[in-house]
Amino acid sequence: MVGQQRAFLRPSVTLGGQVNRSNGKTTQRDVQFSLGGSWEPDVGGRLQRAVDSATANAEASAGDLATATLSAQGEL
Repeated sequence: MVGQQRAFLRPSVTLGGQVNRSNGKTTQRDVQFSLGGSWEPDVGGRLQRAVDSATANAEASAGDLATATLSAQGEL
C-alpha cells in the first residue's frame, strides 16, 4: 500500500502501439505509436499525507502482528 501511494508522487508515462495490415491489390501497413504522460504536483500535500497514512497503517499492522506473536509465544 505504501509503494502504491508513493507511485502517485511520481510522473506516469504511457506508451502504446498498433499495427494494421490490409490485403487488397497491394498490402498496406499502418503503424501508429503513442506516447503520453501525466504528473500532478502535490501543492497541498494531499499525496504526501496519503503516503504518511499508508505508512502509519503498515506500522500499526506490524505492531499488531508482533503483539499476536508475543501473545502466542507466551501461551506456549
